[in-house]
Amino acid sequence: TFLAFGRSNVQKRIDLLTSAAEILITKGRHLKIMITKGDSLIFSKNMGYSDVETKTPITDTTLFKIGSISKSFTAILTLKAIEAGKLSMEDKVIKFFPDANIPNAEKISVYHLLHHRSGIQDYINEVDRSELEYIHHPQTHEYMLEKISKLKSNFEPGEKFSYSNTGYLLLAYIVEKLNSKSYAELVNEQIALPLGLTHTFCSSTGKDVPYSYRYDDSWTKNVKIDYTHLGTGSIVSSTKDLQKYTYALGEKFFGDYVFDQMTDFVEGYGCGIGGGKIPDRLMITHAGHVEDFWSTMIYDDGRVFTFLTNTTDVWHESVIWNIFCALEGREFYIPSLTFVSLDSSKI
Repeated sequence: TFLAFGRSNVQKRIDLLTSAAEILITKGRHLKIMITKGDSLIFSKNMGYSDVETKTPITDTTLFKIGSISKSFTAILTLKAIEAGKLSMEDKVIKFFPDANIPNAEKISVYHLLHHRSGIQDYINEVDRSELEYIHHPQTHEYMLEKISKLKSNFEPGEKFSYSNTGYLLLAYIVEKLNSKSYAELVNEQIALPLGLTHTFCSSTGKDVPYSYRYDDSWTKNVKIDYTHLGTGSIVSSTKDLQKYTYALGEKFFGDYVFDQMTDFVEGYGCGIGGGKIPDRLMITHAGHVEDFWSTMIYDDGRVFTFLTNTTDVWHESVIWNIFCALEGREFYIPSLTFVSLDSSKI
């Protein structure tokens, strides 16, 4: 197992890898990595700034937008409503939005929404990017439902898996209707408070939320996306909180029903999470991307790994994969750190 090397060797292996990553990140380093096993800290490293202008360093409680990891929060709220008898997996979308003219609303069930099998186009990723200016501003539910009514259906509900932010937006609206509370209130009451998450909330609350950065000769703040359109990528959290949350998912904190439904994997996706069951272990995972924030959470047989960055200027997939190789004692790739001077006249 990953502990076979002893903590010091694991630390050395990952330090080597992240030191290489640190050098290769262009003009700056803005990321946080943490690995735990139960209550034991295996590895933790901060690189760079949460705010470039003030040179505020990243810490365990630095806020990051966690993007689509938010869908697991929406799934929990939905499944808790089902368990409480307020909702059924077989309930159809038309029951909640009878006048919205949503494509196939009479056929699409809550189950289809949870498992990305609704067939509805993704209102973010399957439309012309020039049409998305509105996501930077607060919008009403009515406005968003009108947007959804103009989308197409790509296939018959249940026919296949196709990742769609639209389904999780609708689920957020449904749980709000059922509970007569805002999505932000539900996240706080049913997830953050029970788990003791002190740096986790829905960004639509108006609390101070962080910026992400892009690099064009210098670090530039991105324009924030407004998440009054909920449920898809609206959660803000910290590494410390995300570690606790991911561990809680894998350890059935929200009860057997929620756990069993979330891990009902069909084509590698359950309810709000991806992963799979192996005979002697379980892996739960999800990634997120919003603005230039990238996030990853992984639960693997009690081991929890989180990766958060506030810039796309990080080779996050390569870093994550190689860290897991380092943990398992397998060979991993360290890029050459040799710097070469170029002759501009020959470029």
